Amino acid sequence: MTDLDKSNLANFLGVKLVPSPGKYLGVTFKLRGGRTADFQDLLDKVSNKLQGWKAKLLSQAGRLTLINSVLNSIPIYTFSVFKAPHSICNKLDSIVNAFWWGHDPGHKKLHLTNWDTLTSPRQERGLGIRKFKLMNIALLAKQYWRICNNPNLLLTKTLKAKLGAHTLLHNQVTKVADLINQADATWKADTVRQLYDKNTADLILDQTQALNAPRPGPIPPPKLWKNLWKLKLPNKLLTFTWKLLHHALPVTDVLNHKGHSMCSNMYKQGHQQGNMPLHPPRTRKQIQFPQEWQLIILIANVAAKNKQWQGTAFIGKNRQGEVLFVGCKTLRIAAGTMAKITTIRDASLQASILGIRGCIFLTTSKGLEGMWSSNKQHHWSLQPIFEDIRCIQQHSSLQIHIKAVPKLIIAESISLASQASQHFVNVLHISTPV
Repeated sequence: MTDLDKSNLANFLGVKLVPSPGKYLGVTFKLRGGRTADFQDLLDKVSNKLQGWKAKLLSQAGRLTLINSVLNSIPIYTFSVFKAPHSICNKLDSIVNAFWWGHDPGHKKLHLTNWDTLTSPRQERGLGIRKFKLMNIALLAKQYWRICNNPNLLLTKTLKAKLGAHTLLHNQVTKVADLINQADATWKADTVRQLYDKNTADLILDQTQALNAPRPGPIPPPKLWKNLWKLKLPNKLLTFTWKLLHHALPVTDVLNHKGHSMCSNMYKQGHQQGNMPLHPPRTRKQIQFPQEWQLIILIANVAAKNKQWQGTAFIGKNRQGEVLFVGCKTLRIAAGTMAKITTIRDASLQASILGIRGCIFLTTSKGLEGMWSSNKQHHWSLQPIFEDIRCIQQHSSLQIHIKAVPKLIIAESISLASQASQHFVNVLHISTPV
């Protein structure tokens, strides 16, 4: 079109003629939609949105909210008009995945759950994050449905005039059932061949068995996943529980399964001699353990900010460093010593249920180690709990030893206890018993 024709058309329509069109609803007018470079602006927009929300300042529950409410809404208008290349959708998926796991610039973090699980519906074990490729297809299909069911739209009339009778046939076929004779369950061969090319039509018409095959009913998802997200609990706690059920917490057995050997290597050294040479940084002191031990239990407690309750945790491991059980609990106890002893009682009970005969509790409290080895009368508030532990010992023939160790040794249990200090939780996970 010549400049004169453009000017005359602009005057006729009463619009302003501009040299370079801008954007409408976030979509560039010059966008052709077939090249990767055309969508670079969309990639930059999503990346810039994350720059303003530092991943380290948000919990994973907060990042999930940001993803579902902000990130997935950015490409809606573009995806409603153009079919984005696979590389663009994969790149957007990668950006969102990295953001949820908390990547820092130049420093990647371990993904303990695959992307397909994260993008599954919540009632099917996932988090409900949407894949950009499927979103693109759904939005284009929605536009197609809109055109087929609204014949008076200007867009519909334009496409009919441009594409002719083929579009009129598409108007009459809006679902697969329109291609099937309902009386005898056979394909409408003429309609199929008019709508599709020869190869595609032949593939469709060959699917005769699928029409007569019995239709299996949908498999109902476990009620656990439906009910989990209905709980009136903080999102942080729900996300933590979801990760716990998916074995996505960075505890030693999960990290070892992923090929990242951590603290379990320390438990493997010297277990035949009954010694565990634990050498944290800046110390060369070897901790001597009795020969008969079967289980190491890491216990920890972290006080809440208001000092009114304690987050507690215990992790039981065998000689090979395998996790047998994990407990995480919030206690309405202000005193840290009482929280530690209560945790030892709970862990002792679990060890006795599994048939353990000798276990060693690792704690950071030297005072607690001295209290256990002493025959003196304990404080009146602690005496009942100690008596409970002695009762478990006698009933189950359980040998209990308490050792004070540096914080590095029980870092896993401290991390879990910190979570429990922020939200009320009572979780117990049991692996295959010895």
